[in-house]
Amino acid sequence: MAIIIEGTPSATSIKNTNDYRIREIPCDYADVDKRNNGYFDPEVEIDGNIYCGYYMPLYYDNEIIGMTFAGQLKETVTGAANSIIYTFVTIALIVVVVFSLVALFVGKRLIDSVRAVGVSVNALAQGNLSRQKTKKSVIREMIQLLNETGQMQENLSDVIGQVKDVSCRLVNDVEEVTV
Repeated sequence: MAIIIEGTPSATSIKNTNDYRIREIPCDYADVDKRNNGYFDPEVEIDGNIYCGYYMPLYYDNEIIGMTFAGQLKETVTGAANSIIYTFVTIALIVVVVFSLVALFVGKRLIDSVRAVGVSVNALAQGNLSRQKTKKSVIREMIQLLNETGQMQENLSDVIGQVKDVSCRLVNDVEEVTV
């Protein structure tokens, strides 16, 4: 931080390698009237070091009498920005991996459930009316579909059993009438 009056820092907290306060901080007054709200300069050279700095004009009786400066070593700003970027990229990669694993797990379970339904329907198509072994599923609709397919097999088995009974009785009745 520094307060610059008439081109010279009157107060500064910026120190050099010998721990002395730096008294030369560049400040461009040429376009200061156009920059009433302050301005950012990413390449401020102070004592051989590059700073990212922000300048803000100081007013007295509506007249600019100086500037305030707030700056940070560019390597520190760049290092912090890179650290943040690496952290976000790492977090993003971890999230992508976790979601991929969850999607694979759920997909595998869904495929297993669909295959189980396919086996039950295929058994019906083949004429096998015995209830197939039902598999567990994490998806409520798949559980319902598996249960209803099993129920359909049982109902068809019951209907065919009743048809067999009726046809046996019919055959017996026809034999009695013909005898």
